[in-house]
Amino acid sequence: MRDCYWKQTIGDDYVEKAFEFARKHGPSGVQLFYNDYNEYQTSKQEDILKMLKPIADAGNIDGMGMQSHISSGMNVDNYIAAAKRYADELGVIIHITELDVQAPKSLNSMYDQGVYMKKLFTAIIEADKAGVPIECVTVWGLTDDMSWKSATKPLLFYGNLSPKPAYEGVMCAVNGGDVAKPADYVEPVTDTTPFVEDYEDQKFIGGPRYSSVQTVVEGGYNSNYCLKNTEGYAEYDGYSIDVSQYAGHVIHVSFAIKSKAPSCKCTADIDGVWPNIAEVQTGNPDEWVLGEGDFEIEPDMTSLTIYFESTDMSPFFLDNVEIKAMN
Repeated sequence: MRDCYWKQTIGDDYVEKAFEFARKHGPSGVQLFYNDYNEYQTSKQEDILKMLKPIADAGNIDGMGMQSHISSGMNVDNYIAAAKRYADELGVIIHITELDVQAPKSLNSMYDQGVYMKKLFTAIIEADKAGVPIECVTVWGLTDDMSWKSATKPLLFYGNLSPKPAYEGVMCAVNGGDVAKPADYVEPVTDTTPFVEDYEDQKFIGGPRYSSVQTVVEGGYNSNYCLKNTEGYAEYDGYSIDVSQYAGHVIHVSFAIKSKAPSCKCTADIDGVWPNIAEVQTGNPDEWVLGEGDFEIEPDMTSLTIYFESTDMSPFFLDNVEIKAMN
C-alpha cells in the first residue's frame, strides 16, 4: 500500500471504506470494480485477496479489473489461474481492462507476437467457456504508433490501420486456424555456443534493464576489468542478457558479483513469475561472491532475457559471466 493521503487520513482500511460508501451512496445497479496492475503475480495476489476479502464478504464488490500491460514472456496458464482465483475466492466477474502485449525481440517479431496473441485469447475463451466469468477484454489502444508503449509495438494494428499478425492471432483464437507465416519468415536457429563475458576487452554484449547504466571499470575478479551497474529506480533495474537462442535447453549460469547490498540475484525476465536462477549473499563491497544456478527455457519462448540485480538498488560489480546449455 502506498503511503498516500488517503491512507494517512483514513487509515489502512481506506479501500474498504471507499467500497462501503460507494455501495451505500452510488446509484442502484452500479457495479463496483477493483482495478490494478500485475494482479497475476503470485505474491501480489495474496495481498490483493487479503485486502478485498472483507469487502467481498460485505457484498461491496462486483468485479476485478486486470490491467494487462504484458509481454509475450508472460505465462498464459498463470494469468488464467489468477483470474480464476479472484473469481472463485471473491465471487466477482473479471474484466481484462488494459491489454497490450509487447512484441518480442525475435527474428520474426510480428509473427511471434501474433502466435502469442492466439495462445492468450484461446486461453481466455476456453476459461470463459469453463466457467471463469471473463466478461470483457479491452485492448489499450488502436495502433502501435498511438500506444503509450509505441516502441514495443504492442497493439493489433499498424499505424496505417492495417491489421497486424497480432490481430490475426485474436481472430484465429475465435474462428480457428493458424497465424500465417510471412514471406520473409526466418527459421530460428538454436545456438548453444556458450556466452562468456569477462570484460577484459572493455566491452559488453548485454544491456540495461529499464533505467540502469552499465560501465566497464577496473578491479575485476582475478582480472583487470569488470562491469559496474548503477542508477535505476528499482532493484530490478539491472544488467540484462538475451538468452533466447537457448530455447528448449536447460542453461547453467555462473558469475562473480560484489555489492554493499545484502544480496544480489540472477533472475529470468518472465512476466508474472520472475524466477530466481541464483541468489547470493553480498554486503561487503570489497568482497567478490560466486554464484551459479540452472534454468529451463521452454521451447516456445521466442524472447527471454535474464538479468542481474541488487536487492536494495545499490550499485553492483559483475564479472566472469558464463551461460551454457546443459542438454
